[in-house]
Amino acid sequence: MLPPFLSLPHPSPSPSSSPFYDTIFHHPSPIGPIRCLWWPSKSKRTPPSFALLFIPGNPGILDFYTQFLTAIHEKDTTSSFSIFAHSHIGHSPQLDQQHSSQYTNYSLTTQVESALQAFDAITSFLEQPAKIVIIGHSVGAWIALQVLKHRFPNIKAVFLLFPTITHISQTPNGVWLSHFFTPLPRYLISTLSHFTRLIPHMFLSMIFGSWPAPHILALRTLLNSPQSIRAAMTMAHDEMHNIVDLDVELLKKHRELLYFYFAEKDDWVGEYKGMILEAFKEDIACLRVTDGMADIPHAFCISELWRSNAINGC
Repeated sequence: MLPPFLSLPHPSPSPSSSPFYDTIFHHPSPIGPIRCLWWPSKSKRTPPSFALLFIPGNPGILDFYTQFLTAIHEKDTTSSFSIFAHSHIGHSPQLDQQHSSQYTNYSLTTQVESALQAFDAITSFLEQPAKIVIIGHSVGAWIALQVLKHRFPNIKAVFLLFPTITHISQTPNGVWLSHFFTPLPRYLISTLSHFTRLIPHMFLSMIFGSWPAPHILALRTLLNSPQSIRAAMTMAHDEMHNIVDLDVELLKKHRELLYFYFAEKDDWVGEYKGMILEAFKEDIACLRVTDGMADIPHAFCISELWRSNAINGC
């Protein structure tokens, strides 16, 4: 069953054998249409009563996460569980080329508003009382916390995977990459993407030899889209300036709903993992934290290693 707030592209890129639908969610203007993926519940008779809202990292290329989310969907034993993966504004190259005039704002504030509208849509569709779990990866974890702040009553749990939720500009990666997200560098980099069409696919396969083939194709599609690169870098620039002080009050207020998954080494989190855990020092015994294995990176979704390790921890 496809929810009424989603529509299929024409032609739909989802093969009949796919476990999910590749869809479009039509936000009200000025946000416009956003690419989404929908895993329907195994019961076809009624709307599901339980759903997972997935919010990706940056760039929000949903193709990087399909294997991970499909693996979660396959674990369902209830037959009333669905997954709704929602991209970020401007991060869907093929869709954005068709609707480029509708995108004017890639800020974090607008991305949060987009996620809230997606949450409201899935809440209205579910069989009541609705039960929703949110998973946020990287900056998606920060956005997930903003959704929790504004939509608390209907949320049953929030999983924060490799969470970049405080002082991101001061992490090791933030320190050396933040300069590239400023206006002039991102203009130059997005303009250069016109030339990536000349790069042979075999060359990318050699450089990213450990990546699954569909992920290399998704990367190529991103590299060939100046608009999507500009959107991702603009959003990253906003992250550097606005993801600063840890919202300790929010974390403490909803600590019973939160689950954390940290990498053993994560240069997008750095030493701030300790700060996050310090916020719960009085309740550390009941804190649900999983420390990942050394071979599970921040960008776990482009690695095959999560299959035997990460998904069991999450």
